[in-house]
Amino acid sequence: MITVNHGGDLGDLVYFLPTAKWLAEHHGEPIVLEIQPLRITRQRLTPDVYAPLVPLLESQDYIREVRPWSGEPCTYNGNTWRMTALRALHESRGQRETSPAARVPLAEWQRRQLGAPPRCLEQPWLDIAPPPNGSPAIVFNRSLRYHGPKDFPWARFVEAHRHESCFIGLQEEHLAFVEAFGEVPYLPTADLLEAARVIRGSRLFIGNQSCCFAICEGMKHPAVLEVWRSYPNCCIERDNVVHGVGAHAFEDSQELR
Repeated sequence: MITVNHGGDLGDLVYFLPTAKWLAEHHGEPIVLEIQPLRITRQRLTPDVYAPLVPLLESQDYIREVRPWSGEPCTYNGNTWRMTALRALHESRGQRETSPAARVPLAEWQRRQLGAPPRCLEQPWLDIAPPPNGSPAIVFNRSLRYHGPKDFPWARFVEAHRHESCFIGLQEEHLAFVEAFGEVPYLPTADLLEAARVIRGSRLFIGNQSCCFAICEGMKHPAVLEVWRSYPNCCIERDNVVHGVGAHAFEDSQELR
């Protein structure tokens, strides 16, 4: 049995999945993912915190099981990449916005740590079916953190798509979004597997550097990303994504249709 311990934010776990998929293929069997709450992360991954992600993780054929870390040694330690990344950022002497280390994707740090090939980030690592009744054409999501420049054209996207769109995420995220940019219908989802299906059934996902965008990236679904300039660590280049850092993101998105 191949076991991997991992901790961090939910998005970190999603960005570990291309490496997890490669490990399963390399060993010829699905892995057991043991979740270890870490004190150095923004939010400790206690079972109640990561519960919404478990159905999505266990829906993938390369994940045998997700369970709390027992404290026993695992086949692989999925957490050592953090010290490598933090050391590289520290060497930038506080100039994080101009540091090459700040622009390395979270998925890239993790695949380097365990020796997975670069191609594992180029291919979808989430196999998700759309909902049987379809999804709105445009799916919005914006967390309360990791916002980009103020000229990112959220209001313009809302005005253009309000009648064919929905917002997924937490209710407080929806309320903040509507207050800032205009009315968009809220679509509750039971967990992150259901959220992934909604994204998969849409034509376009528009969001910021959040767990939902990590899921979208894992499916290589068409997307517009509001990039957080201070730490743009979610930008994996592909043909059907716009990494938006300003007002031109709206015009750039027209090429995705």
